[in-house]
Amino acid sequence: MDCLGGAAVAISDDLLASITRVVNLFLEGRCPLVLGEYIASAPLTPLVKPGGGVRPIAVGTIWRRLVSKVGACLVGPTLASYFAGLQFGVGVSGGGEAILHALNRLVEARGGDVGLSMLLVDFRNAFNLVDRTTMLQEVRRRCPTLSRWVEFCYSSPARLYYGEHCLRSCQGVQQGDPLGPLLFALVLQPLVCKIRDSFDLTLQAWYLDDGTIVGDTLEVGRVLDLIMADGPGFGLHLNVAKTELFWPTEDPRSRLPGIFPTSIARPLSGVSVLGGPVSTSPVFGSELVERRVTRTVELMDLVARIEDPQCELLLLRACTGLSKLYFSLRTCSPDVFGSAHLRFDAALRSRLERIVTASGPGFGEWQWRLATFPFHLGGLGVYAAGDVLHYAFLASRLQTADLQDRLMRPSGIIDPGPSFADAVRVFTETTGSDFLSDSREIAAPKLMKKLADIYFAKVAASSESVFSLTPRQVALWKSQQGAHSSDWLRAVPISGLGQVMNRRTYRCVLGYRLGVPLFTVSRPCSAFSRVFAEDVFGDHAVSCAGTVGVKHRHNLVRDTLSDICYRSGLSTGKEVDIGLVDEHGGSLRPADLLLYSWDRGRDVCVDLTGSSPLTQTGMADFVSGRVVADDAQRKCAKYRDRCEAAGYGFLSFSFSSLGELSSDAVALLKRIQKFSVSQDAGARNAAYIFTRLSFAVAKGVGAQLVSRLPTNFM
Repeated sequence: MDCLGGAAVAISDDLLASITRVVNLFLEGRCPLVLGEYIASAPLTPLVKPGGGVRPIAVGTIWRRLVSKVGACLVGPTLASYFAGLQFGVGVSGGGEAILHALNRLVEARGGDVGLSMLLVDFRNAFNLVDRTTMLQEVRRRCPTLSRWVEFCYSSPARLYYGEHCLRSCQGVQQGDPLGPLLFALVLQPLVCKIRDSFDLTLQAWYLDDGTIVGDTLEVGRVLDLIMADGPGFGLHLNVAKTELFWPTEDPRSRLPGIFPTSIARPLSGVSVLGGPVSTSPVFGSELVERRVTRTVELMDLVARIEDPQCELLLLRACTGLSKLYFSLRTCSPDVFGSAHLRFDAALRSRLERIVTASGPGFGEWQWRLATFPFHLGGLGVYAAGDVLHYAFLASRLQTADLQDRLMRPSGIIDPGPSFADAVRVFTETTGSDFLSDSREIAAPKLMKKLADIYFAKVAASSESVFSLTPRQVALWKSQQGAHSSDWLRAVPISGLGQVMNRRTYRCVLGYRLGVPLFTVSRPCSAFSRVFAEDVFGDHAVSCAGTVGVKHRHNLVRDTLSDICYRSGLSTGKEVDIGLVDEHGGSLRPADLLLYSWDRGRDVCVDLTGSSPLTQTGMADFVSGRVVADDAQRKCAKYRDRCEAAGYGFLSFSFSSLGELSSDAVALLKRIQKFSVSQDAGARNAAYIFTRLSFAVAKGVGAQLVSRLPTNFM
């Protein structure tokens, strides 16, 4: 797929057409069946299941995955009505969350009903044992457009490779096949529909092979009998020991002989459904959450071993921090968390302190608050559980309301329940917002982000007074709230693109932006032979024209911008002397960059200028972005007319040490993005143009700060 971009863009249309023909060849069944066992072959990766056992994942060839994904997109909409209201694991956004919310609402409302029981169905090795004959029959019946491709992959045993061993895939669907969940659901659905048509149940919901049945105890017992009787015909064998029966108020009839197997599990306090708690006992849910928090903290400890703050922060934000708890935060009411969120936040703060200051001094309450703000508010985008608790559960309940209503309809329950009411009350009291009174806003996409924006805006509005911020702290914070000031934090470490900093440099940049005192030792400035005793934060180091000073940062940004233009296919020159002279006849400096034929066939000079908004004066009436705008105007006044007279266009590219960009700089980068996309269908580099430029600015600032070492923590 890399051939669709870069220098190969000249042939990308033909290549894409060829790929399309190959995909259609497979879907139409025109590939010889004898090749099926090779095309469907895959290396095996054994993954340990949370409850023990091994889950073999088959990662097939790119052609296998591509054709299957195209096929899934093709038939998905046509099968939606067939699965609707019963199977929530295929093509249903938020299906797992909806099941959990519906079950907890049901337990809240009718947990004291002694006549009900909840059955959690567990099949033994379901995906690997499902009957292939039934699967192929259901595919022909429900989605014939896929039948030739599925038969090609599954009608004969495929080769599976594990180390030096070659196995044959003779049963079930391959876990790792993009079509696997859909194929399994097709086999299961006739049994699910038979249960729906044969019994009067309060609730029936399936997430792939995980089934939940709620109804009259005797009726639920008959459902279990049906599953045990008919399931093996589909290759679905009940694992009785892992199948669970639960209700907050146990029905004595469930103990009668012959109603349920004697070996069926009977938890007393609650059950875990799809990884979330269903119970009326706060203790049960809290224990489950505590275990998840413990595992997350242990994972953060393991990541810390890599001893690379840049990678640690990226992983902490993306996959090893709060992201491990998002499902719990969205499916458990805030009271279930108890003190677990405090324990997580304490561990998170410790990791952030280590990343920023190597566990040294200076990471105080304001630094912790600022670090856990989102990017657009000047933070590091690492969220604390104590913040997310205010809106995650509420967002999930609202986003899955329609699915919950469909599940709850047989029960007749309409009341959203006390947990939802408490979540609404807490959010409203915390934010003072009437957002939830507008049904159109609630139905809008990305609801969780909307609620998060409302919450953090309220917190940010009071932060200046709560933390008694100094004028410098306010100026620093405001400067980092620009549209592209925090883009550098999104950069993936890639040395070939210059997106890597060593530990000292990265920590210095983080410390500077968070307002951590960096210096205590007064040293003479190398450029002025003067001691700046008050420069504990590094402001002079960032604005100094010393050996590793603003010129170094300027050149780093210039070279990055030049490389961005080159990779986007733009013809540019660097440090081009266009013969400009001042009023005294003296030569002016060459153009930092010359964009050839950029403005209606005219070459355009780009002059880069960097500045620092944090000076020792002017903090009281500070306006973010003013310094880059003023510098841009100053450069235009100095060079534009001279360039015009010489037949060149002129553009000022002004940036600050905190990543602020002038309007002309933003316009230039956006135009480069647009040009890159128009030339390259993939244009993967276009999305990261702002990130690369922002990272270059931060890297230059880091070099300036490191030149003043030692700091308080290095």
